Amino acid sequence: MPFYDTLVAETAAERDYLLSAPIISDVMEGRFSLNTYLAFLHQAYHHVRHTTALLAAARERLSPAQQWLNAPLAAYIEEEAGHEAWILDDIEACGEDRDAWAARPPGFATEMMVAYLYDTVQRGNPAGIFGMVLVLEGTSSNLAPAVAAIVQERLGVPDSAMTYLTTHGELDQTHIAHFESVMNRIENPTDRAAIVHAARRVYRLYGDVYRAIPAEATVTGASGGIGSALARAFAEHGHALLLQGRDASRLRVLQSSITGVECDFIVGDLSDADERHRMAEAAGAFAVDTLCNNAGINHFGAFAGCDVARLIDVNVTATLALTQAVLPQLMSTEAPRVAIIGSAFGSIGFPGYTTYCASKFALRGFAESLAREYADTPLRVSYISPRATATSMNDDRVNALNEALGTATDAPEVVAREVLQCLERDRRRQQIGRTESLQGSLNAVVPAIVDRALRGKLSTIKKYFPENEHV
Repeated sequence: MPFYDTLVAETAAERDYLLSAPIISDVMEGRFSLNTYLAFLHQAYHHVRHTTALLAAARERLSPAQQWLNAPLAAYIEEEAGHEAWILDDIEACGEDRDAWAARPPGFATEMMVAYLYDTVQRGNPAGIFGMVLVLEGTSSNLAPAVAAIVQERLGVPDSAMTYLTTHGELDQTHIAHFESVMNRIENPTDRAAIVHAARRVYRLYGDVYRAIPAEATVTGASGGIGSALARAFAEHGHALLLQGRDASRLRVLQSSITGVECDFIVGDLSDADERHRMAEAAGAFAVDTLCNNAGINHFGAFAGCDVARLIDVNVTATLALTQAVLPQLMSTEAPRVAIIGSAFGSIGFPGYTTYCASKFALRGFAESLAREYADTPLRVSYISPRATATSMNDDRVNALNEALGTATDAPEVVAREVLQCLERDRRRQQIGRTESLQGSLNAVVPAIVDRALRGKLSTIKKYFPENEHV
């Protein structure tokens, strides 16, 4: 049997380990985000930038009997030169700071793979470097073209953000035939054994690199309508889940309905500092990279009848304090994200929702300020503003008011899709609904117009106040 065929056969188990990494199936099925792609590019940069140095080191250590391998190695060096720049170009084309990403350290698995390869060529048999070539070029030629098409279609990134995957994949397809011919010329049993051994190790190590690409999310308020829809949407996109809510029975039902990803939950009231501490500790143990702040309560009626302290404590204080507590864990990951679920009432003061509006205005300011404060870090903050949503938070009075006013109402699943799309496209702000977006802009520029419009609806709005809260 030609040695190339032997090499492929004897590394089948390790190759299957790499290809079984969950991130590969997630990408093939469209369950990923821009953060996932950036995390992949970041790790690729940190091993690709060593490729030519590793090949050159192998050339320097070739024995007299291995000198014929000089030419193939020189050709690989010429072909691979500058590919790390392609990766940084792709990162920049995604709207990111290439230098900031390059300066970030590699993940542990990537660092171990590179260290192993240097050890192989410096202390072992330099022919083992061809094990790396088999793994990286073979994997790229098999996966890169299909993955590139899926990534570009799902994320909507330009061609300039796909250089590494598309060009590298095309080149590696042409390289495989040449690689096969070189392998079939290797006759020394020691060299053959070194190549097989290195390929097995690199398949394993590269599989660990793929497995280390993060996708873990925490969703607060998961026992509510929007929260449960968010949990299912995150799961469909391949995120492992740590859920939080106040209703244990609902969380159990939700957990049992989620398959294919790890899902755990914590029952607690985030307005309690001890519960927030417990949640933050769990987020650290779960290694979350995304925090989705969705927990909140509402009040419709006269301002005089609202429990202001309770509403602000749950909607504002708990959200800010939990984010602050979880932030160290988030910042330890490759692509940390904070999503804050606000409201269209975070842009328009609406009669009957005075305290609720104040809380959502506060969250909008928090999201904007946090994003600007951390703009020089990998952290990305998104503020998503649903309009009226069909959840149990709205009682019969609110539903009747929405119908009387002709207010558009979305299903929770619509909101969840918008949130996931916002995160995938790395949008900082997202208002759901064109009319609501226009109204918010109008309120910011010429609020007097909105004042008059709402004054005309005030009697209708107050008609639906609780009987003991009429003013």
